Amino acid sequence: MSKGRLFFYALFVLSLAVNVFIMGWFVGGRGMVHPVPQARSLDRVEFSVRRLARHLDPEARRELRAKLRSERVVLKDRIRLRREAEKDVHDLLLQPEVDLEALAQAMARQASADRSLRDPFRQIILEIVAYQPLDVRQAIVADLFRAHEARQDRRPPAG
Repeated sequence: MSKGRLFFYALFVLSLAVNVFIMGWFVGGRGMVHPVPQARSLDRVEFSVRRLARHLDPEARRELRAKLRSERVVLKDRIRLRREAEKDVHDLLLQPEVDLEALAQAMARQASADRSLRDPFRQIILEIVAYQPLDVRQAIVADLFRAHEARQDRRPPAG
């Protein structure tokens, strides 16, 4: 076999290996154009605030930021509690034998932490949105309900 032909065979094998690797990467989901978001509880809350802020005028945005800054210490503490509760549920579910009572208590703490985190955001949003002109409120409502309907469409069918 000549050196030229050997070179082309080696190049062909290398090209085939690279193509198989790339195909495996895409099939494995690494090359997805729109990867599934890995949202933490804080990300979900910030996303909603960002969606709301898109519709506000600059003065209302400044007011929103100021209110969020004033609640920052309380919110950070509640976010920490929410993450700790999520970690407890996670750890309990990964145990060889699940302690149902401890899991129920951890899930209750998680739900409570989630509610306590959402309440200040809701209050801030209500204070800002209530004083916006009708057309801005309508745009906010349309955007929020459109996002809610999109989430409903992604849910698997019951049964």
